[in-house]
Amino acid sequence: MRNSIKLVLAAVIATALPLSAARAAPTPSMTRVMVVADTSDENSDLLTVAVAGTPLQRTLGGRVVVLPMRDMHDAMRATRTGEYDVIVGPAHVAASALVYGYELIGSTAGQAKFVLVGSPALKSLADLKGRRAYFPAQDSLRSY
Repeated sequence: MRNSIKLVLAAVIATALPLSAARAAPTPSMTRVMVVADTSDENSDLLTVAVAGTPLQRTLGGRVVVLPMRDMHDAMRATRTGEYDVIVGPAHVAASALVYGYELIGSTAGQAKFVLVGSPALKSLADLKGRRAYFPAQDSLRSY
């Protein structure tokens, strides 16, 4: 079975293939696609629908099952076990997959916007030096 990983980080998309799978001939069977949803993004469920609507089944020559994942710990574990053939998720999930035998085979990039909210005493990012910053979720893409 052909394994691959796809990441979506704002407008960043990359595709990776495990090194062991690169040598094996793909067989028409079931392809399991895990879509990692950012728990802090209410619109992330739309990503599952967007991935499900792609011509993956025709391209891969078999049945494609798209499964949403909202638990980052399980998503990170899945990168180590290889239980999913395709993973769509944030950069740190992709980085883990690359460490555990996936090979990056393509990417496109875009821009992301961030909002900094602070006390009125802060006039610039330099004013944060030596201070504490709060990020809402450990595995939130916005915290990296």
